[in-house]
Amino acid sequence: MDAYDRARGSASGSSRPRRQAGGNTIKGPHSALTDYLQEIGVSEHFRERRQREAEERERQAREQEAAAANVNTGPNATMAAATSAQTADGALAADLQGEEDRAADVGTSSSTRRARTRSQARAAASTTQVTLVAEPEQESEAVAVAVSAEQNEPQAVKAKPKAKRGRKKKNDSEDEADYKEGLNRSSARKGGRMKECELCGKRFLQHKSSVTLYDCTKINRAGIQRIAEECAQVQSLDLEYCGRLDNSGLMTLGSHLRNMTSLRLDGAFLVKDQGWAELFRQHGPRLTSFKVRFTGFGIDATRALVIHCPNLVELRISECVDFDDDCLALLSVPITDYEEEKQEYERVVRLLADRNKKGKHSVAVQPKDYSGPIPGWKPLSSLVKLDLAYPYKPMTSQTTARMIRTLGSQLSVLDLSGFKDIDDSVVLGALDEHGQKLEELYLSECMGISPEAMCEFFARQRKKAKVPGMGYRRVGLKRCYMLTDSVIRELVLHSGATLKWLDLNSVDDNLSSLGLRALEGAMYRRETVDGKETHVLAEQTSGCVNLEELDLSWVRCTTDSVLEDILKRCKKLERISVYGCPEVTAFAPRRPGLKYIGRGCDSL
Repeated sequence: MDAYDRARGSASGSSRPRRQAGGNTIKGPHSALTDYLQEIGVSEHFRERRQREAEERERQAREQEAAAANVNTGPNATMAAATSAQTADGALAADLQGEEDRAADVGTSSSTRRARTRSQARAAASTTQVTLVAEPEQESEAVAVAVSAEQNEPQAVKAKPKAKRGRKKKNDSEDEADYKEGLNRSSARKGGRMKECELCGKRFLQHKSSVTLYDCTKINRAGIQRIAEECAQVQSLDLEYCGRLDNSGLMTLGSHLRNMTSLRLDGAFLVKDQGWAELFRQHGPRLTSFKVRFTGFGIDATRALVIHCPNLVELRISECVDFDDDCLALLSVPITDYEEEKQEYERVVRLLADRNKKGKHSVAVQPKDYSGPIPGWKPLSSLVKLDLAYPYKPMTSQTTARMIRTLGSQLSVLDLSGFKDIDDSVVLGALDEHGQKLEELYLSECMGISPEAMCEFFARQRKKAKVPGMGYRRVGLKRCYMLTDSVIRELVLHSGATLKWLDLNSVDDNLSSLGLRALEGAMYRRETVDGKETHVLAEQTSGCVNLEELDLSWVRCTTDSVLEDILKRCKKLERISVYGCPEVTAFAPRRPGLKYIGRGCDSL
């Protein structure tokens, strides 16, 4: 508070409470406004206005009394006059009481004054509801008097209705308790309740089934403990940028969240393999979705996941520092003695113990005497979505092919983005044989795969399709620099009817405008005429009629005319990314619902 505010407060005579050491004194913002209005004389103006309104209401009451006396003649005239007099006295008493209350409540909040005015209006209205008992022959006259009183009385009691305003702010509510209760009622329809966080003081909606925190950089061990205690019934937990989460915090979450089936943690780099392994031993069978990114997650954590999480449906291990080729091998069936002895010993012991109990072997088999693959065992048999994008360490083609042969036939989503060391054998071998159920395929930055292998792969998948026109819904080929026009043509022929999302970011080295026009169904082929190479339209297909999002960033052959041809067929396109495409200008085709992202001619 500056010197001007202190001087203004002393001049108005208001005693404003100071901030105490134990907390903040809550006072409505209208108290300061009332003091200021008194200082400049506005309050005196409104006081005179209210007095004039009271005199006007008294005059109307007298006129009503005289009118009732003239209309009613007979035994009920005295009763009507008494009723009118009582009405006038009640209105005058209410005005006098209102003046006394307003004089006593100078500096109170506007919400309290409005609540008191409404209560006085209801009390005044209740005094006018007098039952008139009429004789049978004068019943019509009595009813006429009652109707007249009902029509005229609200003018003396009710104030002029206010114009509708926009959304109410918190401080404009009638009462703070009513406001909080209203929030609780509205949030109950959303499946939660408004609560106040004791750590930061903010109010939040507590959902019953899921908790998502998008920035957990300042949540320490005490905050993790509060999350575990307050959200013990949640089924899905999503914590992003949780850099302060360590092994003990992870154990706290696992011990309290007994109903949790989905867990996503980004940036938990303090959690070590021992913490992940202990979480999976305690909580693994209940997990159906597990996603981690920017953490360690080495071989011990992967082994525990494979052994103790048999019901996983969705798995993402993306950009993890310790996830290497040996960890990837754990996701497939072991085929060597080295893998069984060093990486799979715990699982072999458990399986052999179960078989010995069931009496499947005449002689008990010991782990040291066992070698070879485990018959009838398959890791992660319920897995449908697998995301292993952008590993920090190289992945070999042999291990990747083994993993696809083990899990590929059951997957609908596979993300191998960043597997820079895999070659054509992965695509033409394991992926071609076991990838018939895939709906989403991401091969971004897989620069070891040749364009010829990619063309052959899409052509084989088109021939193997059980239903013509069935293909992928989402395909990511970002930074596959060697892709050619023929790859795009084969992709459209295979998945043109189903493709909704396509990423061709930075595919610029060998791609031309003819390859992009394949998206609208124009298939060109090269022919040599008189020693000159030309392009001839070989086939016209329906193109990508269901395409909704397209990323052509840094594909410099993208022009306004190319986009115009694409939009003629792709009428569902809603978003086109064109970063680094200088030939896309302000004259690019437009239509309702279409949005360009990254166009150079657009201004902020």
